[in-house]
Amino acid sequence: MKANFSFKRYQILLTKELKERNTMILKLAGIMSLIIIGIWLTSILITGGEEVSPLFRFGMMSTLLVVSMIIAPFNLYKSYNHPKKGIDYALLPASVCEKYLSMLTIVVIITPLAMILSLVTTDIFLSLITPSVFPGFAINAKNLGMIDISSIYEILILQWGFIFGNFLFKKSKVTKSIFAAIGIYLVLGLILASTVKVVYAEEINQMASFSVQINSLDDLLNNHTLKEVPAMRLVMYIIYAVTYFIIPVGSLSGTFLKMKNQQY
Repeated sequence: MKANFSFKRYQILLTKELKERNTMILKLAGIMSLIIIGIWLTSILITGGEEVSPLFRFGMMSTLLVVSMIIAPFNLYKSYNHPKKGIDYALLPASVCEKYLSMLTIVVIITPLAMILSLVTTDIFLSLITPSVFPGFAINAKNLGMIDISSIYEILILQWGFIFGNFLFKKSKVTKSIFAAIGIYLVLGLILASTVKVVYAEEINQMASFSVQINSLDDLLNNHTLKEVPAMRLVMYIIYAVTYFIIPVGSLSGTFLKMKNQQY
């Protein structure tokens, strides 16, 4: 198969893969919806019909969405690098680029949309039949206002890392991917913390009298207290570059190279 990209072949491959994986996607969406139903039943049967606030439901739905995005590649493409089962995928009449984009379309776009549709539909249905238990809708202007582009991008970075883990490891993929992610962030954190402590000890002592409230890297980089310590801002910009650029680009590039160089 030629290495060039053909949109027609991509469409054919995407359609084929969706037909093969739609059952798994629907099953995953069903499981997520069942968890919401479980919360609803718990409120009715155990807590005597105590209402579950839209904010709590929104938080639970967001968590379930993130979980489904993380486990999706392991469920949908677990056999790609299998010594035997992966051979059929390797022989498909499509280029690596087409396979790569088809996989990303299904895992990054279609599956999350299916999860959102399932979760939102379940919440609306339960809210309509039992408004005293599920008052209002979880998806409302106030709750949606808490979402920003930075948060969405951070979730995607996490997912892309696990996609790479799925293609990188052949056995115990989930466990190894989780430990790899924890290990990377621990190592980076220790290196940066040690550097800051040794090199910028004086600046840190000067900051001791300040009260700094940090909820995200954006807050950290825009904090007025840190603006008084240029060296500290330099360190945080390095963290920003590693987190928001090097890790995601490395994950996506690593996945593509792993697919391209996969041997059976």
